[in-house]
Amino acid sequence: MTNKREQFRLEYPAPDRPTLEALTYKLEVLDLSESGLKFACPERLQVKPGQPLQGRLVFRDGSVCEVEGKVLRCVKPQLQVQCVVLLTRGVSLAKMLEEQRLLIRKYKPG
Repeated sequence: MTNKREQFRLEYPAPDRPTLEALTYKLEVLDLSESGLKFACPERLQVKPGQPLQGRLVFRDGSVCEVEGKVLRCVKPQLQVQCVVLLTRGVSLAKMLEEQRLLIRKYKPG
């Protein structure tokens, strides 16, 4: 199977997920790339495709990245709604690589 993504997507284990501070909420980021992210969305938060979104990503190391974009889609694959955002201002490649190294170091077996 071919991966048609332009950028690598980093999927976060629950204890290490960054927080997206947007829409007056602190939302859990499930995965992240330089140009997109997926966050867990409370059902009471009425997020719709096409809706603009801007906020701050707060990483576990305390670093912050300003992001903005628009909601591409919202799905409910299991018990929670997940929203995918296409970013027009996102995370740098350097930060993505730093996050990847941190997770590999923490979760690498043996």
